[in-house]
Formats: sequence, C-alpha cells, structure tokens
Amino acid sequence: MTAGTDTAHRVSTPRNLTPAEQSRLEAAVDRVTRLVDPLDAPRVTEMWDRLLEAGRYDDLEGARSVGVAIGTLLLDADQSARWVSCLGPRGWTPGVVSEARPFSPVLPVADALSRWPGAPADWIEPYIAGSMHHLLSSDSLVEHPWIATTDDLPDPPGHAVSDLAATALNLGLALAGDESRAFAVLPGAAGPMSAPAPGDPTDRDAVRTWARAWGMQAQAPMLAVAWIEPPRGAARHASVRAGSVVVEASEVGRPGVMMAHEFTTGRHGTTAAGAPVILGATNPVL
Repeated sequence: MTAGTDTAHRVSTPRNLTPAEQSRLEAAVDRVTRLVDPLDAPRVTEMWDRLLEAGRYDDLEGARSVGVAIGTLLLDADQSARWVSCLGPRGWTPGVVSEARPFSPVLPVADALSRWPGAPADWIEPYIAGSMHHLLSSDSLVEHPWIATTDDLPDPPGHAVSDLAATALNLGLALAGDESRAFAVLPGAAGPMSAPAPGDPTDRDAVRTWARAWGMQAQAPMLAVAWIEPPRGAARHASVRAGSVVVEASEVGRPGVMMAHEFTTGRHGTTAAGAPVILGATNPVL
C-alpha cells in the first residue's frame, strides 16, 4: 500500500525519520540482518513460514521483522532508495521510497502486519518483485500506488475472480508474441473457457462490449477480458523487447481488478518477465 489514490488507503506525504524513529529502525534492521544471513527473498519467506509454524499469532513482532527485512532488501536493490516515515492505516510506519518515486512509498511493515497471520508465505517473493518494479519505474506525471495484493483494493474481488484473472494472464503469456490479441475467459463446469475477440484487438471498448455480450449469453457469474500488447518498435540495439498482458476481471455488477504481466521477446522466443502486477480496481466488466 502506498501514497493515496482511490484504489488504496490514503497516506500523508512521506517525511524524514525522526531521530527516535531512525534509532528504532536501525536496531530493527540490525536484528533482522543477524537473524537472516544472508538476507534474501527465499530466506525471508522461510522466516514467515517459521513464524506461522510457531503459532504465536498474537505476537506481531515477527511480522514487523519480516516487513523490516523486505524493506532492507528493497534498499539493497536500489541505491537511491531510503527509509521514510509514512502515515499508514495503523498510524506512522516505516516506508521505502526511491529517487524515481519520492512521493509514492512502499509500506513493507504495514503490509506484512496486514497479512499476519492469514497469508501463506508465497505472498512475499511476488511482493518484493512488484515493489522493486514500482520503485524503479518513474512516472513524471502521476504517482501511482503499489498495490501488493487484491486485498489492498477498497472492494477486493473474491478468490474466484482473482483465479480467473490469473488464468487469463497465463493464457495471454502462452499466446504472447509480436501481434496484438484480445480474448475473454469465462468459468465453466469443466474448467475455464476462452474465446478470441473478433475485430480490432486494440479497440478496447469494442472488445469489452463483445466480451460482455458473450458473458451475458452464457449467464456467467464472472468474466475476464485480456489484451496482449506486443513490443513496440524495431529495437535494433536490444537483444530482447518487452510487451505486456493486461487483464480486467470482475463478478457480475461488482468492481473488479486490473492486472498485468510483462513478457519479453527475443531470438529464443517469448518469456514471462518478473511477477504479475496489480494495477488497481476497475469498473464491472460484466
């Protein structure tokens, strides 16, 4: 969760740490780096797993330590990144900003606490990858929030919608290449069903209209619509080029989620790049 928009908890502008906050954070970082050595994403994941196995769910100190460990990894990955203090949903909390995104922090401690103890450990590595992508992606016009999971949205979609969106992303990555494509995915008794959109795949309004009609005809309870955006330009001096798959998914009449997953194309074919990223909430697609 990060600096405010309508798709995330609002927080104030990040400020520098006070001397007391700096001292507490340095002590926490020192403790974490002694506990997890070397400090990397797999070992932080193991740390969360061990905390879950211990079953001391009323003790939040372990979750805080995981958040501090994640923040420390972010600073290690980006030399311009630094700790700041942010007003999050539970009060002042450590955040991480970068030179590229000085007003759009990642809140690793607050996000770890919000997932304790309900989330399995597999949230951590995608969170770190997405946070790094957020911190390193500059946007001179608008500061967008980093939304770690669908639970960070104001009206989170159900697990079935999230699963359908993930299915559409995976199908899009399997189809990705140098051509624009659009398709829709519906749930089915024997598994998800997909169909390519007719007409111009870059006309998003027309694709949504077609997909909505298909979903209504099938009396589907939810729908995912996907676009494959191929790499642009010749990229003569690059060994790979990057495109993306973008998905909108929702239940009937409910706000949904927009997700994306980048891919690269090169002489060895098409490869998924990084982790899926949640772009925010979207209007109902069905």
